[in-house]
Amino acid sequence: MTPGQIAHRTRRAVDAAVHAGRAHGLAVTDAHVLYEFFFFVVHLAPSPVVARVPTVLPRHVDLDHLAGRQRTELDVAAWFADRGSGHPAQLAHTPGAGSARRLLDDVSGS
Repeated sequence: MTPGQIAHRTRRAVDAAVHAGRAHGLAVTDAHVLYEFFFFVVHLAPSPVVARVPTVLPRHVDLDHLAGRQRTELDVAAWFADRGSGHPAQLAHTPGAGSARRLLDDVSGS
């Protein structure tokens, strides 16, 4: 990928994360990328919340699989939080296939 393509992909991932955070009622004023490889981790500052935005998926991964994986990640985070490790905030609405589709469409430009 060219530097311009990487910058464009980064902007789209950050925009998707900010949009998702605001859709869940977060006041996001300073989003920044904490990690980027096959997915982005975006801090939705000033909230103590990060969003994980997938950008590269294997061909066999469909939206149902992605939604199931998101559910598992949230379950694991909740398990750790219940045991006093970290403080993940639970949103009122857990992302599902519809949220995954919107994020993938936002990032891919569809």
